[in-house]
Amino acid sequence: MPHPFCGFPLFQLGKHVSALVEAGHKVVIVEEFKEAGVDSPTTARRVTRVVTPGTGVDEAFVDLDQSNFVLALGVAGGSSVRDEIGLAYRDISTGASFTRVSKLSTLRDDIHLVRPKEVVVDERLRDSKLGGRILELLEGERLREGIMLSETSTDAVPSSSTAVASPNSAADAVLLSYLASTLPTTPPPRTRAKHVDPATVMQMDATTLKSLEVRESLRGGVRGSLLGAVKRTVTPGGHRLLVERLCASTSSFLSIFSRLSDSLTLCRCPLD
Repeated sequence: MPHPFCGFPLFQLGKHVSALVEAGHKVVIVEEFKEAGVDSPTTARRVTRVVTPGTGVDEAFVDLDQSNFVLALGVAGGSSVRDEIGLAYRDISTGASFTRVSKLSTLRDDIHLVRPKEVVVDERLRDSKLGGRILELLEGERLREGIMLSETSTDAVPSSSTAVASPNSAADAVLLSYLASTLPTTPPPRTRAKHVDPATVMQMDATTLKSLEVRESLRGGVRGSLLGAVKRTVTPGGHRLLVERLCASTSSFLSIFSRLSDSLTLCRCPLD
């Protein structure tokens, strides 16, 4: 249930808001204002922000070494492949935005690859058989992993008024609608999302990632994992990029050659 705060400076609320968000609550920030040119002793109030695990951008909510994704799921009504599920996820703090397509059989593994802080679905998802099964899976993840599950209405998004052409478009509509409702005064700009093509990356499910100790060791923590062995990054952005490339390694020769060329150029080494 959302917790409203009204009349307190934001810098005084940071500790309290952070504690509530970590406990699994959404926090509604309400500010008082007076209209210019109106001589009245009363003040009006309006919601300026809704803080959730996936939309927090302040230092109190963001782990600089880990992406803070809010993940939206979408199902295309007119899709010829009925079990396709679109995934659109964005890190509000950095602007990194991605899309990919999943299926019900691989959805849990794809969610674990993204590692979102929050998952958002269309409130009408439960009206379909596939949507009901997706919600059952998400409820299990909420109980096991503690991921916040949110719903939103896409009625205000123009593309949702007709049959959506692709699952990714449906997921993007859900994401934009949710960001507009949680960040009403400062909505993030539309960005061109990078599409993750499963055919160009090595597919590893959640069990494989854990067994191979790619991201963290079986004892917990980075030490003893593949990430801990190769990590030489000096910035949070570099750390997040390294994690992304280890968990979804490219199988494209052109991408590998391009990265190698960039690395050699940065090191000022000759390409022999």
